[in-house]
Amino acid sequence: MINIQKQLEHERLAVRPNELNIDALSKMDELGRLSLEEFCETGRFIDRTTFAQDNPSIRLHPECVDVVVYLCGFFIQSIKGGAYMVEMREDNNEADEIDRWVFTNESLDSVEKVLWNSRANKFFNG
Repeated sequence: MINIQKQLEHERLAVRPNELNIDALSKMDELGRLSLEEFCETGRFIDRTTFAQDNPSIRLHPECVDVVVYLCGFFIQSIKGGAYMVEMREDNNEADEIDRWVFTNESLDSVEKVLWNSRANKFFNG
């Protein structure tokens, strides 16, 4: 689970503070939880070039045109042709390998649910 106060301070001090993120984190601080709906509301589309400049260590799909960025750096790629994609990588401590899987769908809502259920819910709500 994240340190909400640290993340709130980080958002407030950003060059361009994101009010959606600040509102979501404030609500999470007050209620002690973040819902799927609140998480999805923080998503904002950023063009591929800007995202790549801000995140040089992240490799995007070759046909990615935009990226939907959510609270605390979670993201979904928008692929040429109208599909959305989330890629997950998990360390496999026993084998020192990285497990990788991808989910693609034409519905952003569906991909958001997969991201939420596989990673974000645990990250925000423990």
